[in-house]
Parts: sequence; C-alpha cells; structure tokens
Amino acid sequence: MMNTASLATQKDQLKFEKLNQFLFSALMKSCAGGTAASKIRKFIEQQDGQAAWNTLKDYYENEGNQEEYISDLTTQLANLHLEYNSHGGIDKYISDFENIVVKLEEAGEDLGDAFLKTTFIKGIHDKDYMHIKSMCHHEHAKTCSATIQTI
Repeated sequence: MMNTASLATQKDQLKFEKLNQFLFSALMKSCAGGTAASKIRKFIEQQDGQAAWNTLKDYYENEGNQEEYISDLTTQLANLHLEYNSHGGIDKYISDFENIVVKLEEAGEDLGDAFLKTTFIKGIHDKDYMHIKSMCHHEHAKTCSATIQTI
C-alpha cells in the first residue's frame, strides 16, 4: 500500500510533466518559423519545455543574439524609406529612423554620423523633398541631426 506522501509526490510529478509538455507546446507554437524554432526542436522527443526554455533564455541573454539583433536593425534602417504616399509622412519616417538609431546605439553599435546622414537622405524617395535633400547632401559639415531638422 502506498503512503500519502508517496501519492502526493506522484501527483506533483504528473502535474509537473503535464505543465512541462504544455510549456514545450506553447514554445513550439509561438516560435514556429523563427530562429528560436531550431533551438526548441532539439527537445521535441522529450517534450521538455523547461529545457527548451532554458536554452532559449541562455541564447537570448548572450552575445549570439546581439549580433543578430544589430543585423536586423541595420536591415530595417536600410529598408526604411519615404514615398510621396507613405503613411504618416515625413514625421513617421523621421520617428522610425530615430527609433532604429536609438536601438542600435543601445546595442552598442555606432554607425557614424556620416553614414546615418547618408542613409537618412537616401531613404527619402518623395519628389517634394528632392531639392532640400540635394542641398543637405552637399553640405558636408551638416550633421545627421541638423539634416533631420532641416528636412
């Protein structure tokens, strides 16, 4: 006959296993198709949510993720553009540009003022800004911040 403590331990173990499998399933669904999916799939046979979570936590708290994050932000910056019919117009373009730059700086990435100024100007495809864009581009002493204020 089983004692009460042993029965409680078995119930706790079963509860833990169910929750662990649930965590694994939730991680698989929420990370499907992303870079995290390959890290989670390592635990598919065991359905070990805790181990999958710890692996993700370790990866995303370390430098490997930092390089990927900086790469993603740099791509966002390069793909940012303003067209004549862009939603939010120049104000949204400036806000998006500055937000990405702040995130890059917080991540320790310094792209340099000249590069940022050039990237900002090249992202403007709206013909209404061509004259001022050309003027700012040729003013080599003008900083990126001054260029943004001018535009």
